Parts: sequence; structure tokens; C-alpha cells
Amino acid sequence: MMIKKIIFSHYFLILFFTLSLASLYLLPLNRTIQLTVFLSVSVFYVIWGIGHHRNEDRKDKHIMLEYILLGLIGVVLTLIIFSPFF
Repeated sequence: MMIKKIIFSHYFLILFFTLSLASLYLLPLNRTIQLTVFLSVSVFYVIWGIGHHRNEDRKDKHIMLEYILLGLIGVVLTLIIFSPFF
């Protein structure tokens, strides 16, 4: 039963990433929409990672910190990419 739960959780993550990439491809090249999609992916990834490990009873502060830092790196890189100076 636990394996099915993990597989469903990963399918959900893959589905979200796929829909995000599809929205970037299908929507017009609007920087505001692109920025919103990238930021929502970062926030979703952090929430998904924390929830995923909480469901597996592996609530380690290092794992949580890793997801938060990866999300912050994604946000910072997105802001740098969409900065008007580049």
C-alpha cells in the first residue's frame, strides 16, 4: 500500500511539472506569466517535498531544509533570469 502511495505522489509531481512546461510552451511569451509559472513550480516543489516526507514519516530537519533551499535557489535563479538587467 505504501508503494502505491509513493508512486501516486511522484506521478502528481511529474504531472504538475509537465503541465507547467506545457503552459510555458502554449501561452504567449509574456514574462509575467512565465515568472508566475516558475515561482509557482518552486513553491509547489517545496510544499510537495515537505508533504511527501511527512507522509513517509521521515520528517528530518535536514531534508526539510534541503527542499526549502532548493526552492529558494529556484526563486533566485528565476528572478535573475527575468531581471531587466540581463
